[in-house]
Amino acid sequence: MTREQNAAASAGAIGKLSAEGELAEDEPPRVVATFNSYAGMLEAIRARVHELQVNGERLDEYVGLPRGYYSKIAGARPIRRLGMTSFAPILNGLGLKCQFIRRSDRYRAP
Repeated sequence: MTREQNAAASAGAIGKLSAEGELAEDEPPRVVATFNSYAGMLEAIRARVHELQVNGERLDEYVGLPRGYYSKIAGARPIRRLGMTSFAPILNGLGLKCQFIRRSDRYRAP
């Protein structure tokens, strides 16, 4: 399979799966993960990649990151961190968004 065919297949696979995950107008958003650490966020991203059944190189190509970048960020032994350049493309490519929620049981105004 050529690189172009691979990219087209990747975009199709992610596009189909993302389209299936779109919400109906009256359907509430689904919470994919809850975490409070960087490691937890990486686990959530790995779980979403697994759920979509997309490999890292296809994700890289789909979101416009260099080949192998996802593995450097979220592989078994990450050598890079998710940062300003990769954060938005990875989340958008996986159909995710962040939401910060105040925990009333953990915060008291001074």
